[in-house]
Amino acid sequence: MSAFYDFDGFRLATRGKGLTYRGSPVKLTAKAIAVLTLLAERAPEVVTRAEFEATVWPEGFIEPANLTQTIYMLRRALGRSTAPVPIETVNGRGYRLSVNVARKDVAERFDLRQRRVATASRARLDWRVVASLAVLIVLVALFGASRIAYALHPPSSAASTAEAGGARLPSRPE
Repeated sequence: MSAFYDFDGFRLATRGKGLTYRGSPVKLTAKAIAVLTLLAERAPEVVTRAEFEATVWPEGFIEPANLTQTIYMLRRALGRSTAPVPIETVNGRGYRLSVNVARKDVAERFDLRQRRVATASRARLDWRVVASLAVLIVLVALFGASRIAYALHPPSSAASTAEAGGARLPSRPE
């Protein structure tokens, strides 16, 4: 089941990894979307640096500036609807989303429709691959058949016929 988080005119889609403001898309990096998703899931609780590291940067240690820069980008993006920016710094603890966040779950029917479209596009791709392989096989077979025919019946020339003791070409009348 997919979820949407709505707050202050924004909608954050967890599956589609997108943020919109009153229907218009807001351009953010994947890491910024991941940070905002964690803040929205945990709102109004404080999310610590260790929790961000474990969830958003699981590949290892992050520089303090990485998280700070991502929060800065999010504050700029979210600052268009409210005077106080909805991401608060809780000194010595972490960050929290300080607005009311409404979670809305989306039925699986939407997901099933997307799966059918994805399956149909994969089927088309499979058909193209099969057709390409069939053409390749036919071309290889034709090339092989021509090589076999050449080996069985090589073109004759006058010199090779004369050396082999075969019939000679008639001479031209003078």
